[in-house]
Amino acid sequence: MNNIDYDFWGNKIDDFNNPIVFIYNTKHAKISEWPTRQPEFYEALNDLQKSGSCFISISKFENSIKENFSVKIIYGLYLIQGVINNNEGKPLRLYLSNNGIKFASPKKKANIIKYGFRLRHKGILLVTGDNYRTRFENKNFWNSSDYCLSLIKLAESHNARKGNINESDNVGEETDEAEEISESETHYLENVSQFVEAEYEVEKNAASSIPPFSYVKVKPTPHITSLKQYFSFELGESDFKRIKEIKPSFLRIELKGVKDNNEDISIEVYEITNKNNIFELIGIIDRQISLEEIPPNGNLYLSALPTLKNVRLSVLDSLKKNLSANKWISKVISNQYSYIPLKNIMDYKNDNVLIKMGLNPSQAKAVINGINTPDYSLVLGPPGTGKTTVIAQWVKFFSDYGMRVLVSSQNNKAVDNVLARLKKDKSIECVRIGNEAKISEDVKDLLIDNYAVNIQEKISNQVQISIDEITNVINYLKKISEVLPDYLKCQKEFSELNNSISNLKIKIDKIKNKLENYYVEIKNFSSKKLENNKKIIENNDKISNLKEKNIEENLFKKTFGFFNKAFLSAKKTYYQFNEKNYVKKLEKYDKAKSFNEKYLEDQNKIKFDLEKRIQDITNKLHNYNEIKYPIHLESLNLYKFPSDISGNIEEDILLIKGQIDNYLMVYEIIKGWKNELQNIRQQSMYNMLLSLVDVVGATCIGINTTKSFSNVNFDVTIVDESGQIQIQNVIVPLSRAPKAILVGDHKQLPPVIDNALKDEVVSRIGDDDKYTIDLLEKSFFEVLWNNSPESRKVMLDTQFRCPKIVADFISEAFYENKYFSHESTSKRKPFKDLYKSSLIFFDTSNVPGNIKYESSSKGEDDMLSVTGNKLETKIILYIIKMIQDANADDDEFDLGIISPYKNHVNEIKKAIKAEINKNNIKQIKELDDIVATVDSFQGQERDIIIFSFVRSNERNAIGFLKDWRRLNVAMTRVKQQLFMVGDINMLSSVKQNKYKIDPMEVKFRESMNFLKEFCKKQNMLIDVNDILNNIK
Repeated sequence: MNNIDYDFWGNKIDDFNNPIVFIYNTKHAKISEWPTRQPEFYEALNDLQKSGSCFISISKFENSIKENFSVKIIYGLYLIQGVINNNEGKPLRLYLSNNGIKFASPKKKANIIKYGFRLRHKGILLVTGDNYRTRFENKNFWNSSDYCLSLIKLAESHNARKGNINESDNVGEETDEAEEISESETHYLENVSQFVEAEYEVEKNAASSIPPFSYVKVKPTPHITSLKQYFSFELGESDFKRIKEIKPSFLRIELKGVKDNNEDISIEVYEITNKNNIFELIGIIDRQISLEEIPPNGNLYLSALPTLKNVRLSVLDSLKKNLSANKWISKVISNQYSYIPLKNIMDYKNDNVLIKMGLNPSQAKAVINGINTPDYSLVLGPPGTGKTTVIAQWVKFFSDYGMRVLVSSQNNKAVDNVLARLKKDKSIECVRIGNEAKISEDVKDLLIDNYAVNIQEKISNQVQISIDEITNVINYLKKISEVLPDYLKCQKEFSELNNSISNLKIKIDKIKNKLENYYVEIKNFSSKKLENNKKIIENNDKISNLKEKNIEENLFKKTFGFFNKAFLSAKKTYYQFNEKNYVKKLEKYDKAKSFNEKYLEDQNKIKFDLEKRIQDITNKLHNYNEIKYPIHLESLNLYKFPSDISGNIEEDILLIKGQIDNYLMVYEIIKGWKNELQNIRQQSMYNMLLSLVDVVGATCIGINTTKSFSNVNFDVTIVDESGQIQIQNVIVPLSRAPKAILVGDHKQLPPVIDNALKDEVVSRIGDDDKYTIDLLEKSFFEVLWNNSPESRKVMLDTQFRCPKIVADFISEAFYENKYFSHESTSKRKPFKDLYKSSLIFFDTSNVPGNIKYESSSKGEDDMLSVTGNKLETKIILYIIKMIQDANADDDEFDLGIISPYKNHVNEIKKAIKAEINKNNIKQIKELDDIVATVDSFQGQERDIIIFSFVRSNERNAIGFLKDWRRLNVAMTRVKQQLFMVGDINMLSSVKQNKYKIDPMEVKFRESMNFLKEFCKKQNMLIDVNDILNNIK
């Protein structure tokens, strides 16, 4: 009856080679607790019938006199609850509970998945008692208790494999009253609240110090959306350049004293464009507003939005009141959390299953650890180790188990990378929340507004299919209603005619046999007799003649001859009479034969007419039988023609009429709903969409900035690039789910901490608590990594991106030699064989200082600011020219040019454009994306990377290059060829002075010294002084 198989994750699936059949009472044919538009009962029946697998939980009722069992099934969004009743003396039956079908909320799904098992079957059928008796009780399996006992045995077998679990042990169930958190938890949450307040204060001060941007014209801009409004603000050229440089996220228009309404207009910056010297800023206003409410010209002020502050403070407030879905985070922050062992949702033995799917051992371990953790898992993902692949496997697992996942990160690109991967799997429904201007093109169709339009169209199409099906049902029932009387009449006549013909055939056959036998008998007899008679008469005549001749000779003989002659004459007369008599009999037979032959011919004609009538009726019945029962709508229990014909026309027609009336009513309801659906605003569908999707992608703050989404909880939160996110930001998505997986690398770029922010925080809470300062300055991922048990940590250790020689250096310099290269990376050759190595360092150490030094200028604060490095810019041009000359076949390749300083980035762009105009180098498309800072390149990869260190000066100063993690990011963007340009002696030397040296700077210089020796050993250093004449 049942076989054990394995699903996608190596978990066991039981096989039940039958449908699961519930018997229901029509008064319980209902659906309840649906969050939005509730499906009709018949829609549910249709969906359930098509199912092929489900999660099922079967448990014995406690404190029950009879052995009754509770049955719960999860299929999609449906929760079907039933009872196996044990009525003594009667077979076991599975009945739909009084609650009917309910919406399967994430919590209900999680519980049934936790305590149940996965079952493959042949559909879920809900039938009435009458229907069950008609369709199933004629089969032994269904008529006995075997059907229900098979399901119970499967459940017992599952419990034996998994271990007995008490379903009442519902870990994570919500309680009516929240426990109060400890003083220590409150203390640290309050400190984080101060981070938020301080950050807002610093942003506000910074915004107020920047002069406003003037606009001279405003107009609405058409955009495909139903919720937000887009406006174009025309700027002057100088303000356009300033705003382009600052790249603000939000601006505001002050209305105080301008309009009666004193509420300022908040504008989210969507796009900054220059079209034919018309400088425009496209902004989004997230509320309904008319053009007349916006001043036709005025100022745009840099804005520190209180919304962002309020979002974070609201989350912190819910944590303080212990009302968040996340119950462990405040305890972890305050170092008061009692860790429990990992669950055994997925056995670690299943890593073989995952490895067969293409994961390496460290990826498989990360997937299993993330699934089994009861609270959180940290995954250290160095560059190129396949973080997105691992995230996709988590999402696949969680969505398969009916869990909703939030994918989040500080930056939009990280979120988009994950969603772009997930959207390829058509079984996973994803939606993106955020600013369209900041979202990648390949996931814009997932934006909630666009998704709403698409799902609206999908639903509309599906509804139309339902309308068409109902129309077919109505037409089917109407046809039956029309033909039923004639069908029954034809059936009756057909039967009577067949009986008549059968009887006629028997009668005709008997007559034919009788006549044929009689004919043969008489014919044979009469012929023989007449022949004998003729012979006798002839002999007698001969004898008589002979005797007459001799009669005169003998008188005695005369006398005897007289008598003998008389006797012979009488005998002759007798035989002549017999001959006439037989002739008459033969004539009479011939007449009888003719009569019977005619009678037979008449009967055959009647038979022929009957057969023709039967053929006509057969053809008619065949046409009626062409009215096919819609098998795919079996669960609707429609009148089935012709098997359901009772013979009572009045009752049958009344039954059909009732069904037609019901479906006409359903038809009108669905048609009306479709019309309403086509006119509905997309945002009114958001709650429904979020209840349907498996994955929601949003930035850390973005998930809480829209009211429609702020109260939607998730089962799991996955945060990517978490090595860059501070606690006051990452706490927002973490608060939305009881379980979290943080993926990041604190050995790459850290969060950017403004000195003004640190000073403001210290002024509020002091600096005596080093742990609190760590929470401010470090990513929460790094804090957790340093304080969490090993059971919550996994490192992805195999990279697929960089040339092996680059990864070998990174492994030793940053990852304690635990960062390995996949074998495929060792096969990569240097680009066009320009050099023997994939890592080349252009060293300017021996170039005279007046040529190699960086350029700088003093700002208003009298601080030196690096503006560029002309020699290193020229070397970059030299490398570009060399690459283009070597690439004679114009093979496509991705180029990336990285510099730590924005000013130097601008200097490089300007120089490249000048060389292109002089035709010294070929055209380079999308230059703004190709040349960028280190921070802009995190998460990206290119075939060729050119990295300029910029810093070279007499002071031996390296500025913010001291954060050695930037070196990790810069080097690991490469896939084929890495060029590095810099003054390696200055970068690697530690200048002794009376001031205490920053430990971070020491670490950077040690890394650079290691790189210097590494390159020397591998013969990868090129002395720029030797090729200086070739560099123009």
